[in-house]
Formats: sequence, C-alpha cells, structure tokens
Amino acid sequence: MRYTIHSRPLCDLESIAFIKGIINNKSTKDEISNILERRGNRFKSVVSKFFSKTLALEKHIRKNIILDMLGYETTGKQMAEFLFKERGEDKLIFADAIFYNNYAATVHGQVQINKEIVIIAAIDEIYLDEAYGSELANAKMDSVEFFTFVEECDMSDEDKLGAIKLYLKFDMYLQYATELLGQVEQLINQKLPDFNKEITALTSYLSSELETRGMAFLRDSLNITLDDKHVYQVYPGIYAQNSISFRWTGFTDVLIIVGLHIFDFIKTFDELGSDSEKAELFLKCLSDNTKLSILKLLKDGPMYGSQLAEKLDCTGANISHHMSSLISLDMVYVRKENNRAYLHLNKDVICQYLDDAKGLFL
Repeated sequence: MRYTIHSRPLCDLESIAFIKGIINNKSTKDEISNILERRGNRFKSVVSKFFSKTLALEKHIRKNIILDMLGYETTGKQMAEFLFKERGEDKLIFADAIFYNNYAATVHGQVQINKEIVIIAAIDEIYLDEAYGSELANAKMDSVEFFTFVEECDMSDEDKLGAIKLYLKFDMYLQYATELLGQVEQLINQKLPDFNKEITALTSYLSSELETRGMAFLRDSLNITLDDKHVYQVYPGIYAQNSISFRWTGFTDVLIIVGLHIFDFIKTFDELGSDSEKAELFLKCLSDNTKLSILKLLKDGPMYGSQLAEKLDCTGANISHHMSSLISLDMVYVRKENNRAYLHLNKDVICQYLDDAKGLFL
C-alpha cells in the first residue's frame, strides 16, 4: 500500500463541509444526536467531549462567515445556496466541481482543467471512471457530449438545469466559491492550533499501525479494503470526527479523510458497550414479563405510554415504573412528536447487549 499521511487537514474539503452544514441547516449537534440515538445516552459525555472543539470551530465559522462578501453583496447568499445545497438521494453538491477544479490545478499546476469534466465528476464519478479511466487531468469533453450526458443522467429536471447553469456561468461560480472557501479556511486556521494535540496523536497512530500492519490494519479496525493500484493521500478530518471518507477525483491520488476521533469512538463503544454489569441488568429486564411485553410491542413501531397501558391492561404508573429501567439501559429512548412522548425501541443497543450477554457464559 502506497500512501502519504498529512499533518494538516485538507482545508478545502473541511471548508466545504462546514458551509454545506450551514446551507442545509445541519450541524455537529445533529451528528452527536444521531450517534446517541444509535448508541445510547450513556455515551453522551464522551461523545460531547470528542466533538467539543469541532462545535467551537463551527460556532466560530457561523459567527464570522460572510456569504454576501465584498463584490457579491446582493448575490452571494443565492450563489452559496446554489453551490452547496444538497441534491438528490446522494446529497450531491455543485461545489464539488469547484473543489475538483482547484485541487487539480494545485496538483498539476494547471490554471483550470476541462470544466465539463469537473462538473460531471461532481455529478457522477463512476461515469468518468468508466468512460475515461484514471487519466482525467488531461481528458477533454466538448459541449455536445456534456449536454448529452446531462440530458441522459439520472437527475431531476431542476438539477439538470442547475448543472447547465453551472456550466454556462462556471467562471463566475468558480471565482465566488474560491473566495468563500478561502474565507472559511482562514477561520479554520485561526482555530487549528486547538486541534494540534489530536492531529498529532491520530497521525502518529496511523503511521505506526500502517507501517506495522499495512492494509490489514484498515481492514480489521475499520472494515475497509484498499488495493495497491492507487496511491493514497491520508488527511486528518476535523469536521466529521466519527467517520472515514474517500475522494477519488480522477485527477490525482485517492484522498482519505480520517475523522480525528474515529479510533477513540471505536475504543469507547467497545469498552462501554461490553459492560458485563449492564448485560446482567439487560437479562434481568428480559426475565420480567411486563418489560418483555413492552419490548415486543415496541418492536412493531413507536408508541406512547397510554397506548402501552391499554395494550397491557395496566396503569400508566405501572408502565412508567417499568419504562424507567428500560430507558436507563438505553433499550428504549423517547422522542417528542406532535406534543406526545413516543417510546422507541433501540434495536442497536439491544443487539449489543445480546452480544455482551454471550460473554457472561462463553
């Protein structure tokens, strides 16, 4: 495996991630909530700790970013929304075309590569891989081919029009996005020293494990397999702390963005998720007929307390008594909808407890 581990994040991609969150009304808090829904509230303190610096950086960017910056006072926000709005089921954004253009220019020393190619790369990387292989830096596509592709691709009519709009006004969007990304990169750099300790720890760990175990390390720890035909550029990721993502631009090596705390998350979930004492409490809950009946009912979908009481022919107080144990173990979680507190079965946590319970006997 051929790779280079970088000691600084890829700020263009990090900037895109932060702006995309702002434009699509998403935040790091949403990611924290998603993790806790899957893993349980017992992880709240450690998850919040891992994301604390990213939350502070995100707040700093939201407070200081200027979409309607100088020269774009009346059009900036509209242009940002066009470039960073998520589109379709794959949540594609047109700003990726700007990233591909700028990254290729940096690596290959080109002012601008074929704009048809970079726009299609933002829409459908697989198509380019199949049509042009790995030699995209010098690949050319004329306008007829571009419009034919857009017409035939699997996108909504609105997004097809958006792709054509980006093509026709590419230089204007390129200039705006480049200035906006530069602005956010400056904001990131102001706070980047706060991440130095974590970045050093991650890059040192990656260097040691990859040197010792090679691709087996990534396969065993993250369940991913790489091949020897590519060269990999590995960067620490400060926005998505609990993930690993790949970017194959076709213009250069494969980019791997490794969340700054992904290995800390894995270790934490493994350690706290295999708590034998909680596994015993889990088995105790299953031995109680009422608790087991509640879990069976919630398997078919969320319900609120009075529904459970009616189904089980018992009082609301009785349901509350049993529910406190189930919620404390994160087997059930509460989500308010339409002014009612619905109870949801946390299937991931229950599956984890079932695995933990095996450890008590095997």
